[in-house]
Amino acid sequence: MTRLAGPYRSGRGVQINEREAVRWYRQAAQGRQVSAMGRLGDLYAQGQGVSQDDTQAAQWYVKAAQAGQVHAMQRLGDLYAGVPSATPRRPRSGT
Repeated sequence: MTRLAGPYRSGRGVQINEREAVRWYRQAAQGRQVSAMGRLGDLYAQGQGVSQDDTQAAQWYVKAAQAGQVHAMQRLGDLYAGVPSATPRRPRSGT
């Protein structure tokens, strides 16, 4: 399902729609796809397709980190240390 979410986030082949991307990432994460858990953490941390929410970001990062995703471990540490997201926010379109 992460393959369905990616194009909506990047605009590859479809119009960018971050809310639709979040919907697909959430379904994938609920199906235990670890990369989708980390991506949801990123989206909540950055406020892309959802309202910015550090608590939700941390919850998704923890799930991904517990499953062994290094990116989530790093981002969780950054979040706890108060480091702003390394990824710049993109303009919201389709939200």
